[in-house]
Amino acid sequence: MKNSKNILFLTFFVLFLSICCKKNNSDIGGIEPRAFIEDSIRKNLHIPDDAKHVLILSHAAHMDWDWLNTFPYNANKTGTVYCQGYFRPERQPGDSILTYATQNLKDTAYYYSVCEMAFLRAFAKNKPMLFDQMKASKRMRVVGGGITSPDNLLPNGETFFRNFLVANQWLDEVNVPWTQQIWIPDDFGHDPQLPVMLNAMDAMGVGFSRIPGGCSGGNQAFKAPKNQLLNLQNGGVDFIWKSTDGSKVIAHWLEAHYNQGADIDSSEKDYANPEAINICGPKVNFVTPQGHIKSYIGANKPVSPTPYIYVQVSDDFMIPYQKIVEDAKLWNSDSDGYFKTGVYAVVATFDQYTRLVNSHSKKLKTRTYNPPSNQTQVDSFSPNPYWMGFYASRPALKILHHKATKSLLGAETFQVMANRLLLSNALKKQEQLDALYSAWNTLVPSTHHDYITGTAIDGVCINEQLPLLKDALKRGNNLRSSFMNSVVNKLPPAASQVAVFNQLGVDNSGVIEYSPGTSDTTYINVKAPSMGYMVNNLTTALKGNGSLKMKTLPNGYYYFENSLLGVIFNNKNGNLINLVDKYTGRDILSGIGNEIEFYEDNGNIYRFGYEDGNCKFKKDTTVTYKTESITLNTKNPLNKSIKVKRKYILDGKTFL
Repeated sequence: MKNSKNILFLTFFVLFLSICCKKNNSDIGGIEPRAFIEDSIRKNLHIPDDAKHVLILSHAAHMDWDWLNTFPYNANKTGTVYCQGYFRPERQPGDSILTYATQNLKDTAYYYSVCEMAFLRAFAKNKPMLFDQMKASKRMRVVGGGITSPDNLLPNGETFFRNFLVANQWLDEVNVPWTQQIWIPDDFGHDPQLPVMLNAMDAMGVGFSRIPGGCSGGNQAFKAPKNQLLNLQNGGVDFIWKSTDGSKVIAHWLEAHYNQGADIDSSEKDYANPEAINICGPKVNFVTPQGHIKSYIGANKPVSPTPYIYVQVSDDFMIPYQKIVEDAKLWNSDSDGYFKTGVYAVVATFDQYTRLVNSHSKKLKTRTYNPPSNQTQVDSFSPNPYWMGFYASRPALKILHHKATKSLLGAETFQVMANRLLLSNALKKQEQLDALYSAWNTLVPSTHHDYITGTAIDGVCINEQLPLLKDALKRGNNLRSSFMNSVVNKLPPAASQVAVFNQLGVDNSGVIEYSPGTSDTTYINVKAPSMGYMVNNLTTALKGNGSLKMKTLPNGYYYFENSLLGVIFNNKNGNLINLVDKYTGRDILSGIGNEIEFYEDNGNIYRFGYEDGNCKFKKDTTVTYKTESITLNTKNPLNKSIKVKRKYILDGKTFL
């Protein structure tokens, strides 16, 4: 090779579908008879045989990895604090929350759930004796089970899985089981095909809150999903969510948000019926826990299609309510409670609730996104983005997340290749696996619904999120380069040759950038097999097939073409004015192809402006621009470019 250190790889992505846990009743129905499962859970919860309906009061604090403060502060008040007043008597960091929960677990009628394993892992490290007590109770449930509660729209699919896989590896080490339930109550909308991912993980159920029209997000123009689920004849907050490939999970929508029961010991107002939730008001004032329980039943029971009703009794970083078992017992013994309403109250978990609901799955509607018209037995469900401003917020977070994912996937691919060729020993392989696990552990928090979305405050983004992502990317790149180098170093030297690596699961070819040990960058046309490498002839790789051309038209305009497309740029201002599909001969461009337009938004990092009911953005006509320069680079047979530099003036400020 000309230089045995010259290594290139085709930067494409392959998704490795992974199973997050050991198989355990993978069907929605499970392996055991459903009636047996229902009877077993009812017996454990001491539910009377004659109880026609059961209210599940569930304790589980929602703990953000970071949002207003960094993870160390959220875990145990160490490190930098940005929001000084966030923690107060009723809101505490993770270690304190789980300490209170451990105390409550001494009562055999009490259950507690933890969603975010980063906080449970920190608690196990910081307070090991209490963690052992929590485990010993056998009434702590892992509902969710990722390092953090992930967004399911923006993360790379593989990193979404790894969020759970990294956590699951730790859960195996400490001998704590996962419940097969996913808990994503704070995501800003959902992927309509999410059941595909959840089935691959062997998940059974999913709980979520934010869907279009939900009352916790202000006025929204699109309300159909909420209205459908709250319809007293054809709705239901529990249903079978089906994707277009047939994947299914038990789905539960938290119709009054994930903090519906957080007011149980206060004098707050509640929704008392589904109609009130459907119009986002009015609420009724209750001053006692029994009054609140009555309101929960009034709001939730009419749209709960099975005998079971669910209420989440918690909120962000809220300490466990200490009297929840006592309040349930009081309701069950009160003449105006269970004896009057026929609804028995217990403290239990979303896992127990989902399995109880699943025992009555024949009563559940099947819902999917845009069901075919010939599937009359399937109803629609559109969990579209609840807010959309986060798509455009802090793009660096999103770019770094996906780059780091690709680098780590490449590192894993080439690790296997290198060890196969070099016959690495077991100790060396374990060191490599430890390094890869550590890198994934650094990356997976970025799946958090306030991390990759860009909705955290400036200090958290700048001082925690961006550094973590840059570190994950650096680790991935270093590992990938190390494994590729170990392969290349075993190849015999040869002039005018370059080794090209491909981390995809398919053969690939194309034009890529090439830096032959200098600061200069050129382009070469190369190929490599699936998950492998190929030595390409450099002289041949530098040549094109002659289809890429550039010329100046008689009117001065610049014309670029390859075998598929022809494009025309205005030579005066750099505007892209024509884009012709050479196969059909049609100009497929409408308007100017490279012009930046500005619109008045009046939204924020969560919302675009139109989400409050306006149909359109208003174009900002005060913005002006001037083309500063146009630079052509047409010498390379594989890459010809035009660079347009413009100066924009917005609100008296100049941007290039």
